[in-house]
Amino acid sequence: MKTRLLRRRGAAAIAGLLLAGGCASDSGSSTSSGESGSGDETSAASEPSGGASDGASEEEGAESAGSSSGDELDRETLVPTITDAMLAAGSVRIDAAVKAGGQSITIEGSQRIAKSVTDNAVDVSLSGQGVEGRLILLDTVLYLDLGQPTGGKFVRVDLTKAGPGSEMFDQLLRSTDTTASVESLQGAIKTLDVVGTEQVDGAKTTHYRLTVNTKKALAGQQLPPEQTKQLPNTLAYELWVDEDDLLRKMTADVAGAAVTFTLSDWGKPVDITAPPKAQISKQDPFTAQS
Repeated sequence: MKTRLLRRRGAAAIAGLLLAGGCASDSGSSTSSGESGSGDETSAASEPSGGASDGASEEEGAESAGSSSGDELDRETLVPTITDAMLAAGSVRIDAAVKAGGQSITIEGSQRIAKSVTDNAVDVSLSGQGVEGRLILLDTVLYLDLGQPTGGKFVRVDLTKAGPGSEMFDQLLRSTDTTASVESLQGAIKTLDVVGTEQVDGAKTTHYRLTVNTKKALAGQQLPPEQTKQLPNTLAYELWVDEDDLLRKMTADVAGAAVTFTLSDWGKPVDITAPPKAQISKQDPFTAQS
């Protein structure tokens, strides 16, 4: 398993998750919790989700800066209102698709949402561009199984420890901070229009169309200069927000990539665990050679 092959294919799959996560801001990315360094066993086993309002939301959720449930939101209230609702829910199911250059990546799974990025957890399946795999992020440790490129096992990457090419994984950690993905829009929204009300998966939603200042939205993303140069000055988003102020759907066109993701099962328990020790490769994903 050559490192280049792993990185190339891993980047293709991870790019889909990064795009689906939106433009994440840096909310204290790789600090703390690096302990699960051992990661073996069933490392930090089950995360029974906090379907209702997990600890993180008790303080922030009570003092929502937004409008009351069901009201139309504006440039000032959109971000804090949605953020508070997401934290109060604590978990969500994700179904996403990224299409670019005639190719597509689909992502589906679940996420535990917390105020701190180190407390977020993700378990998703990835499919497309010749990759069929699974990605688990738990306690800032990434487990990535891409089939043949990873030897049919999960490679393990501690995102708190630097290594060759680790910038890509650090971006991944920030991208899973769903609240930061929304918060990055605060102060970056140039225009916001209410399109109307629509049904999304049986839920009544308000459809918003907004344009965002790209530079401000990506301020904390730490993207390489060659990537930021390819982006336009503004990005267009479409958001569908339900009567509980929860984001149900989002679409965007980012540098020619059409991103659509649907969010459902807000607040329902999720159980995200590390893979069994036997399914974790002993090879270093940065230096392994075959």
